[in-house]
Amino acid sequence: MEKFLAAGSIDELNDLIERDGLILEKMALKGAGNTPLHVACLASRLDLVRVLLKWRPKFAEKVNADGFSPLHIAAAKGDVEIARELLGVYPHLCSVKGVEQRIPLYYAIVHGELDVMKELLLASPESVQETTAQEETVLHLAVKYNRVDAVHVLVEHMKDYNCASVIDQKDNEGNTALHLAVAAQNFEVVNFMLHQPHVVVDVNACDKNGRTPLDLSRREVIRSILTRAGARHGTLNRRRYSEGDIRDTLIVAALIASITYQTLRYLFSDNGMVKNGCEKETFILSLLSFLIVFFFFLQK
Repeated sequence: MEKFLAAGSIDELNDLIERDGLILEKMALKGAGNTPLHVACLASRLDLVRVLLKWRPKFAEKVNADGFSPLHIAAAKGDVEIARELLGVYPHLCSVKGVEQRIPLYYAIVHGELDVMKELLLASPESVQETTAQEETVLHLAVKYNRVDAVHVLVEHMKDYNCASVIDQKDNEGNTALHLAVAAQNFEVVNFMLHQPHVVVDVNACDKNGRTPLDLSRREVIRSILTRAGARHGTLNRRRYSEGDIRDTLIVAALIASITYQTLRYLFSDNGMVKNGCEKETFILSLLSFLIVFFFFLQK
């Protein structure tokens, strides 16, 4: 089947079908889950796709053993014309889910096929709200695979079709698309998302570990724009001392305690009186200065 559909002509295919009305079904049974339409899409044979859709349009809805429908294949390969032919027969094909609950739009995005992506969005504007088995949106995947152009198209589409809430949607780990962009240190995407007119991205959304995007940033330039947008560290991170912080605080506390003790010995005589005529106020000011330094380091 594969060899014939890759190299055969339309006339030959029509002749086969006229001689045996079940030939296409027989090919499908031998195709290990692939219908003749799957194979024609894999071979990018637009002419054969048209013939097959005329004879067996239902093949367009079939998902093979690998979780691909013919439209999934066309989307991944960037075949705009084939995608249009398939959608012309069944517009709902945009919502057919394959492996890990991924729709054709996901494969267009992952492979950077912008033209097909736009065609799919035009046919099914609401498909941006679909999620994978991991609860990832199309925006999650565009950020994850560093498809910056796709991020731009998707965000504008979400704004135009009143789906802007998808921008802040979380995956099964509690990550928003902004979490992923910051974790990848992708300044271009972070900057784009935070400067959208009429859309306020949630810069303080927490993942399942209580981390906000700011907690994931390792680049000063990203921390800076997040902070300007009102980003804060997660509640758990604000309260939690790292082992290094605790060690440093204990060292500082020990040093200040030692200095304070030496100061007291210097200021007071053996009978508890202030030495060298030092005024009581002087002692109090000295002690306060040490305490201020101590509490300053505790708050670091």
